[in-house]
Amino acid sequence: MTRDSAAPTVDSIDFTDHELWRHGFPHDLFTWLRSEAPLWRHPDTPGTAHIDGGFWVLSRHADVVSVSRDHARFRSFEGPSLLPRPDAHGLTLLTMDPPEHTRLRKRVSAGFTPRMISRLESQARDWAI
Repeated sequence: MTRDSAAPTVDSIDFTDHELWRHGFPHDLFTWLRSEAPLWRHPDTPGTAHIDGGFWVLSRHADVVSVSRDHARFRSFEGPSLLPRPDAHGLTLLTMDPPEHTRLRKRVSAGFTPRMISRLESQARDWAI
């Protein structure tokens, strides 16, 4: 599917096509998906690096939140990866599951308190002058 298509269908969508993302996030496509196919299985795309088989696409916020919180049934570690090295999969917050994710997120979050952000903003403004 291209961004110019007036009437998308699930058969015309290929999220692995770089052209779809060239001009930014395809908001119009996700708006359509939320209405017509909020839970959709993207088919396998042969030749796509680091993605074996198809993958699920959830386009409604409530569904994404629900799945993200249910780590017993939905795991990040086994999901598709956009990492350049398959052996690095599972080493980022996005591909970790609890308890590893929780432990690392607590550490990272400490650096993003309002006070720390204020300090970073001040440094960034100094660097920009």
